[in-house]
Amino acid sequence: MTEAGVAPIRGLVPMIHVADVERSVAFYRHLGFEVGNSVPPENERKEWAWLYAPGVPDWKRGPNLMLTRQSGGTRANSEGFLLYLSTPPICKCCALGSSPRA
Repeated sequence: MTEAGVAPIRGLVPMIHVADVERSVAFYRHLGFEVGNSVPPENERKEWAWLYAPGVPDWKRGPNLMLTRQSGGTRANSEGFLLYLSTPPICKCCALGSSPRA
């Protein structure tokens, strides 16, 4: 935690809903991203993919992106996105996977 009692954010990974994960992966490859993981991993229509930039010294601190297939396709002006924040454990119980209790 910082002196102000706030856990510093170590990373920020946007998750974008797309109509076609494979097509989106192909686009982001032109920007230097590669697939780090996907579901399913091979030879089937992808539901989700995590992309990272292999050219940076530390992939955890470099650009990361998640793509997820939107069921039913996407519609213009109606899609949002999620941001996943990565922080160090706030307390011992969080490091163990439990949630703190008030």
